[in-house]
Amino acid sequence: PIPCVPWQSQTSGQYQRRVHGQKEEQGNVPTKKLLEGKRKIEDSGCSLNEAAAMEKELYWEGGTEDPFHVYRRTTGLPLMTLAEVRADHKGETWVILDGGVYNVTSFLEAHPGGASRIEMVNGQDLRKFWEIYTLHDRPHIRALLERYRIGNLSAEDAKRAYDETPEFGNYYEGDPKRVRQDELRIPTIHPYNAEPQLHSLIDNYYTPNDLFFVRNHNSVPDIDGCEWRLEVSGDNEKWGVSAKSFSLADLRTKFPRVEVISTLQCAGNRQEDFVRRDRPLYVAPHWRNGAIGNAKWAGVRVRDILRDCGVDVDKVALRQKEYPGMKIVNFVGADEDETGVPYAGVLPIEKVIDPFGDAILAYEMNGENPST
Repeated sequence: PIPCVPWQSQTSGQYQRRVHGQKEEQGNVPTKKLLEGKRKIEDSGCSLNEAAAMEKELYWEGGTEDPFHVYRRTTGLPLMTLAEVRADHKGETWVILDGGVYNVTSFLEAHPGGASRIEMVNGQDLRKFWEIYTLHDRPHIRALLERYRIGNLSAEDAKRAYDETPEFGNYYEGDPKRVRQDELRIPTIHPYNAEPQLHSLIDNYYTPNDLFFVRNHNSVPDIDGCEWRLEVSGDNEKWGVSAKSFSLADLRTKFPRVEVISTLQCAGNRQEDFVRRDRPLYVAPHWRNGAIGNAKWAGVRVRDILRDCGVDVDKVALRQKEYPGMKIVNFVGADEDETGVPYAGVLPIEKVIDPFGDAILAYEMNGENPST
């Protein structure tokens, strides 16, 4: 078992913390109370259900000896004008926060939310965007940002930068309402990510759809099943893949229906167990241990669709035929970020064409339309 970072016990009123690799006992500490108005969910495992209280303990700003103390460089850096910051920097991305100027170009490809989401803030104040993406405004994120600080604005220009930054529209306002949201732990609301309590995962062999963990990277698209189309194409003309378009009705009627019982788990499940004072967690959401679920999925094999589009999947599986350069199948989703970049995921071609495999496009989850 992976050892948990020790939090305050919710039953004994005792807690521990690690200092320089050694365990330091702290006794007779009153058990923290849930904030009024907050959802009173009893968290299982080793962590509190109060994210704010947890981060206050982990990322305390107790002084410069604390690696999470946000040291702001206000000296030794040039005083810039707002016009300089907003000038053309030949492909570089400069952003502003609390009067600091940051060149975050080298961080773009490392941003979990994608480069385009930072590039759209170029020359503007981050605070307007963080009012929507509140998960960013945390001490360790601010501390990381300081590494990219290249200058400062005057107080007047800092105020003007904020005032002139347009209000950032919340494109998550159309997300569906979650009927059982109060029963879930929600690490982030924008985008919406949620995990059930551990005890609910063992109540049913098939995790109920409305309690299944949700991992979103963007807002939830509003799709009309009657209008939706699956577009299939190949990148290399030499493969001979016929570009085709399928409706949802086509998938249900033209191909064999396949059922697969499968447990899904987010790659980041339990990642909060690895958080230490000297190693914060930058990738969201901060899953505890509920980003996992089991369901009966029904749909069509991806290999059947590829066969219909001209790929000789049987000969490929038997290694009797090769398609040079055909390495992956790229699944591009309908959900896009604010700049129009869609979310996508890939599977190796060997996985997809395996006749004994379970790669399907699912149109049912536990006997229901997944969107319901």
